[in-house]
Amino acid sequence: TGDIIMILDADMTVPPEELVDFYDALENRAADFANGTRFLYPMEAQAMRLANFIGNRLFSKLVEIIVGYECSDTLCGTKAMKRNDFAGFKLEDASWGDFDFIFHASKHKLKCVEVPVHYKNRTAGKSKMKSISAGMIFLKVCLKKWRELP
Repeated sequence: TGDIIMILDADMTVPPEELVDFYDALENRAADFANGTRFLYPMEAQAMRLANFIGNRLFSKLVEIIVGYECSDTLCGTKAMKRNDFAGFKLEDASWGDFDFIFHASKHKLKCVEVPVHYKNRTAGKSKMKSISAGMIFLKVCLKKWRELP
């Protein structure tokens, strides 16, 4: 019901207390969209599988080319945005909305910032990400967005 929407994965890999940093990014850095990045602080040893790490880094570079700004962690599930900038927003990606949020922010020329998070081992649930099939979906989404560029 408020002016800011925040997203946090339910697996508790990012502590909820870090959402304060996302709020601060929107309020104090005058950003419209804050995307988390798990790659600035050291991760716990088993927090991310190697295939996911490599895939995320490759897709991050591809997304940076498409959107034109730094986006070092396209798949971090922790995000914050101003509600009015995402009015009418609809998820297009069939599995995860991470790319949809980033591409929406770019398309609408929103000021985006990255917020570092501490990424920990999963304490709840099981990962639903299958590296190869998810990678194919992500590639398809990126190619579609690349074709939509002006």
